[in-house]
Amino acid sequence: MLLEVGAVDLLDVPDCSGETPIELAMRKKKRMLVLAFHKCQIFKLLFGRPHLFQNNFAGLFVCFIAFNILLFALIVAPGIAARNPEAVMTWSILMGLSLLLWVQCLYSDPGWLQPRTINSQSHLLGKDPARTFDVDQPIESQMAHCDNVLQKLISTCDGEAPQLMKLELEQNKYNYQRQLLREARKRLEEGCGIGDPRSPALGESQPLIAAGFNDSGSRQAQLDRATVTLHERERAASDNLGRARVEQLLAQGAGEYLTFVEKGEFKQVCVICRTVREFRSHHVKEQGRCVHRMDHYCPWIDNTVGLGNQRSFFVFVTLMYATVLYFYYTVFLYAFDTVFPEISRGSFSELLQSLTSGSFGAEVQPVLVLLTAGVDLFWVYFLTLLMARTTLNMLVNVTTYETLMKPSHVLRRFPKTRGKWWFTQGTTLRSAISNCISYWTLDTSGDAAAFRGSPQDSFMAPGQTSRNKWQELPEEP
Repeated sequence: MLLEVGAVDLLDVPDCSGETPIELAMRKKKRMLVLAFHKCQIFKLLFGRPHLFQNNFAGLFVCFIAFNILLFALIVAPGIAARNPEAVMTWSILMGLSLLLWVQCLYSDPGWLQPRTINSQSHLLGKDPARTFDVDQPIESQMAHCDNVLQKLISTCDGEAPQLMKLELEQNKYNYQRQLLREARKRLEEGCGIGDPRSPALGESQPLIAAGFNDSGSRQAQLDRATVTLHERERAASDNLGRARVEQLLAQGAGEYLTFVEKGEFKQVCVICRTVREFRSHHVKEQGRCVHRMDHYCPWIDNTVGLGNQRSFFVFVTLMYATVLYFYYTVFLYAFDTVFPEISRGSFSELLQSLTSGSFGAEVQPVLVLLTAGVDLFWVYFLTLLMARTTLNMLVNVTTYETLMKPSHVLRRFPKTRGKWWFTQGTTLRSAISNCISYWTLDTSGDAAAFRGSPQDSFMAPGQTSRNKWQELPEEP
């Protein structure tokens, strides 16, 4: 996630010891990490982002699909098109629909509770990040860069969001100054005077300390006064920043979130998404956002499955399952239309001769089809389990996350969680049909009653959200 928000631009920037992240990974013999870093740099150059997918499974799925399409188009389809053109057309349609649904699931909204709060920080790095960091003076160089970004923001931007960014940059500047004062106090305690080469007055700027104090007593007094002044400025900056953040949240309609935070009821909120948790929602760490009625994060579609895309995901899995099974039907036709007639004409001996001599030609095509059919058995097994699990969860009105983690509302509905099928207890034909209808109509009105919940488990009762305290804040001086 750090690479997504701008860290990919820092892979060639040295740290205080003069090592870049890539050089450090090389020295630690983390070769896979080095390859991942270089891959992110190449993708950033080609596509403007450090990766195409957040995990390797989505790329593996694309490779599997591409290989099966090529095999079918170049070997299977030519062998059966003369006698069974409808089979070629049917499999092509199934695969095309499966790919369309995969893309739809990849880019669909699974039910985000809030817009993304972890945004790119590339605008803070500058065009050349290596020039904004000085190995000899790391703190001072970062403080100077922070000032440059702040001045640029002041001169080019207006509005509420840029104002919040200005206050955050100002607070960062004070943090750098505090580190400079801490380093100066440390060096003074070690006994280095103003004429010592290690003295901060010679190599670093001390914006709160005046020059010309050679004795340690005057230097100590100056440090004390600078520390007090900095604390006052930090306190004022923190107050202004906190007020600006509250005003921004209120403008976004997050008064209820602020009320819970003030009361210390952090189980009711997500501080990363800055929102109140809805009933059966969950924060997805892979994507850094909360999802309403989150089922699971699926690496094959590189997206979370939630209330917003559960129907399209179910249809995608069903179509993909039908596509893989129909592929075996086309292999069966290929065997009877092409392979068996060739064997009856004596081509089996030519096949053995090709395998033993290493000359792979048209005779090896049946073997390649057979091997692919064997590998695809994994997908048959996986999709069978996925279909069964998704269908069962739909009929029982539970999610994959709930069956694995067993949160409190699940334990209220199912007090006994022993056995493999504990979440099916109490399920009747009528309830299964009702749950199925709710699944396809996205109806969540019966969830609180089904899980014996209360309004506080999902949201505060209408009209009881207290926002007066935050709205009565005095104006910023």
